[in-house]
This record gives sequence, C-alpha cells and structure tokens, in this order.
Amino acid sequence: MKVYKHILKNDISVIMMNTAARVLHVENQNEEICMWVTHCDMKENSARSFFIVGTGQEFEAESSAYRGTVMLQGGKYVFHVFERD
Repeated sequence: MKVYKHILKNDISVIMMNTAARVLHVENQNEEICMWVTHCDMKENSARSFFIVGTGQEFEAESSAYRGTVMLQGGKYVFHVFERD
C-alpha cells in the first residue's frame, strides 16, 4: 500500500486508481486542490471521477459521495470535492 497525491485541476477529474483506493484527505497545497489516496499497486485500476463544487453552486447530489472541503486564497473561495458513484 502507498499514499499518492493527485491534483484536481478541473471541475471534473478522472483518475485511474484501483477499487480498493481510499481518499484520505483533501486540502489546499500551494493554491491547488490536492487529494491524497491510499493505493495498492497489486490491484487492477479503473477510472474514478471526482468533481469540484463551489459553495453556493447547484449540483446533482444523487450518486455522489463527499470527499472533502478546501479553502483557497485564505478562505476567500471554498470548494467541495465529491466522487461520482
């Protein structure tokens, strides 16, 4: 098992990781939205889709799982990361 960092650069990010991968943390690092996940290199990978929603924005909550909240520019902007099921 290893821990990997992924930078979420777009409103929707598709990341190849295995089904056993688990999101550990989401945080601002150098004004980028970063997500740390556990990953086992021995398991098969599949595409997992993550999306970012700003506070106050509408989005479709059904079939999505909350993964974390990130503040940018000293809290001026607040974003929430979800994963599509």
